[in-house]
Amino acid sequence: MTRKTLSVILLVLAAQWLTACSTLSSISTMASPETSLFAEGLDQFIDTGDLTILKTVPDEYPDGSWRPRAEAIITLAEQRKTLDRDLVNRSHELDRCLKDKDLVKQDNQALEQTLERLKQVLIDMERQKN
Repeated sequence: MTRKTLSVILLVLAAQWLTACSTLSSISTMASPETSLFAEGLDQFIDTGDLTILKTVPDEYPDGSWRPRAEAIITLAEQRKTLDRDLVNRSHELDRCLKDKDLVKQDNQALEQTLERLKQVLIDMERQKN
């Protein structure tokens, strides 16, 4: 995925998070068990990046009002982890390619030097003939 796609995903994740936070802040202390679980899961995710509690919301409340938000945050967080792994892998691959490029460049320079010496030998041989 491109850097632009990653930015869009992070923007959507941030928007979901802000929506959830603003909604949670307006909820009275008499919150439903679903709301409390969502809030606890969101807090855990924000603090540690752990989705364990948030993942229980869709399972325990399949028809709940917080299920779509929890699923969206979970999906985006997992996509971000995948993108982060891909970025690390591509970075390692780029490093390997750059090292390979340097080795090929060195080999090419050695071959060019050898070619120049051979040209000089041919010139010297032609001069000796004449």
